[in-house]
Amino acid sequence: LNPTTFMNLRLTAYSTNLKQSLYDDPLDERYRFAYGRGIQPSRVFSTGGLDTYYLQRSSQTYAARWDITKQMGKFHLAKAGLEFRQNNMKFEDFSLVTDPRQYSDYLPHIPAINTNRHNQYNKKPIEAAAFIQDKIEYKDLIVNVGLRFDYFNAKAKVPTDLRDPQNTLRPRPAAEAFKDASAKVQVSPRLGFAFPITVNGVIHASYGNFFQIPELGRLYENPEFEVTLGNFNTFMGNADLEAQRSSVYEIGLQQQLGQNMVLDVTTYYRDVRNLLGTALYSTYTGSDSYGRYENKDFGNIRGITTALGFVYPQVGFRADVNYTFQSVRGNGSDPRQAFLDAQGNNEAARNLIPLDWDQRHTINLNLTYNQKDWNVGLVGEFVSGYPFTPQDINRNPITELRNQARYAPEYNLDLRAGRTLKFGATTAKLFLNAENLLDDYREDRYPKIFQTEIDAHNANGLNVVNGLREFLTNPAVQPAPRQVRVGVQFDF
Repeated sequence: LNPTTFMNLRLTAYSTNLKQSLYDDPLDERYRFAYGRGIQPSRVFSTGGLDTYYLQRSSQTYAARWDITKQMGKFHLAKAGLEFRQNNMKFEDFSLVTDPRQYSDYLPHIPAINTNRHNQYNKKPIEAAAFIQDKIEYKDLIVNVGLRFDYFNAKAKVPTDLRDPQNTLRPRPAAEAFKDASAKVQVSPRLGFAFPITVNGVIHASYGNFFQIPELGRLYENPEFEVTLGNFNTFMGNADLEAQRSSVYEIGLQQQLGQNMVLDVTTYYRDVRNLLGTALYSTYTGSDSYGRYENKDFGNIRGITTALGFVYPQVGFRADVNYTFQSVRGNGSDPRQAFLDAQGNNEAARNLIPLDWDQRHTINLNLTYNQKDWNVGLVGEFVSGYPFTPQDINRNPITELRNQARYAPEYNLDLRAGRTLKFGATTAKLFLNAENLLDDYREDRYPKIFQTEIDAHNANGLNVVNGLREFLTNPAVQPAPRQVRVGVQFDF
């Protein structure tokens, strides 16, 4: 706009479509062979049958972002902006029914929309935001201060009586039985600063609040609010979920050590509220109960990262090594954990425990050597094991020890090497890439199988398609085996 002011405008439109079905036509007569399939024995691989599940999902998103930046005098760089996002979401899924006792034929039938075997919705949630910030540079002090406003509207209804969510047990007018989900808003301050403490050392710190909408699919799950007969056979979404709210604190030091080395130490803490969890409800019948997403869970993340960098340009060598200690704790890793506990008659966690992705120790190493036409790089990683819940002798999780055991540490090493050759105007690059160079194999990822279990499996006549060991040793839990690629690339 002028030498001290510029503006950005970005418009975006994109769409996704997914269809999953055995046959394109859900009423294809070949689905009739699904009838009479029977019950699959436990611990035996399936050998046939039909998948009667049908899914069609699409979404379109239209977004706009505008911001303006202006240098105001010598010390201030101000920026402000607006964002808007319109989502159009369509979803339908069902499981076909082939039952001559119910329909007097063997043809496939689509379940009625008011049953839990058929879900459909068309929703148009909107998101909007506005922000303003200022970067202040005064001598050696740099301060970033800002404010952000977030808005979200699910554009959907929720039941008012959670003991009769479908409005069938004690019917009322729709205006009383359902209400619009409220709009969610948050004003989030942000503050950061950096200043030198020595000629070669800088302290930096920041604080901010953050606003995160749950996955949209969780808002609209089971959109007709059906409750299946029995205890905890039904789960439903909640369009009135609050946004996840986080407060993040960080402080660190960057210090140059001599001519070839730099040290960076940063510690951080993140407090997370309104995490997705589960609330349990019973209907007026007294014999039917269900689970529903609600903002029940909480957690915190704390850690410290230390990074050390070495650079020796005269010999073409560079090394970077960093270590992170992190603790991730909360009262549930799975938003449905309380529902799953209720299904298994287990007590839900009521205290902070390590979450499934709590990886305490991480060490990364990056070595590179570049000299003339040669380049070699090594990338290494060592991480402590993820937590898991121990099992009893019958392979049932010991809920009192949830996530109190840990897998063995993991490590990985990758190699990159190359040589450049020139032939006139043509350049040839020979390369060798090796992933999982040490071919790591994880014995602890496979369950311990007792001979008595194998004998019982065989005695029950289940050793027909597969043995018990074949069924329980899933190769997908292993890292990818060593892969080595050698090739040449020509540039003209």
